Amino acid sequence: RERVGRILKMHANRREEVEQVLAGDIAAAIGLRHTSTGDTLTDEHAPIVLESITFPEPVISVAIEPKTKADQDKLGDRALQKLAEEDPTFQIRTDARDRPDP
Repeated sequence: RERVGRILKMHANRREEVEQVLAGDIAAAIGLRHTSTGDTLTDEHAPIVLESITFPEPVISVAIEPKTKADQDKLGDRALQKLAEEDPTFQIRTDARDRPDP
């Protein structure tokens, strides 16, 4: 069960707070705590089950080299993990040989 705080209808760089969205609308739901990319939000009394999304493997890789151990912790524990939670095509790999000295 999920509670939506606000719904924003999106168009280019504009957003408008609305009470509902219809099929074909692009919107952002603010305040979701248990929902991930690919989840379906539906009425609990009339559920609709949609086929799961198959996400492609990433086609681009980038190396990020933190200057310090503190930077490594900030990147790995917070920022990159948050991106990975929100984007199923974003993958993190740490090469132990490249870790900065403490």
